[in-house]
Amino acid sequence: MLNFFRSVDTLVYALVFVAAVGLGPFPGVLAVVAYTTTSLAKLYGEAVEGVDPGPVDAITATGATRLQVLRFGVLPQVLPLFLSYVLYRLETNIRGATVLGFVGAGGIGFYLQTYLRMIDYRAASTVLLVTVAMVMVVDAISSRLRDRLV
Repeated sequence: MLNFFRSVDTLVYALVFVAAVGLGPFPGVLAVVAYTTTSLAKLYGEAVEGVDPGPVDAITATGATRLQVLRFGVLPQVLPLFLSYVLYRLETNIRGATVLGFVGAGGIGFYLQTYLRMIDYRAASTVLLVTVAMVMVVDAISSRLRDRLV
């Protein structure tokens, strides 16, 4: 099921949600959430499958409960990957949200499209620069978070 839903691009989700709930930022948010959820579920599943069984077996041998095995054997191995995946998807969602505005899903892409249609290239350039600056700021923040937490 995840492969099926993950194969649908965010833009297609946006078109479906615009048809379902109308224009504005809400269908864009729904599209980003739908695609991100399926992508993260796939990545999380692969991270859990790649867990080293050694620590899990050692903790199980001590008589730990399933919750303790999860807490002390699995989570320390997958938590850095989970954090990296979430930060990566945040960065890509910010970039992708600009494109969603072109299909009526609101946001900064809507303003970019409006300015381009009005042939107001100065305003369109400002919107693009704001988008680039926002992506750069989020990238810098996520790099610092990765350094501190991973």
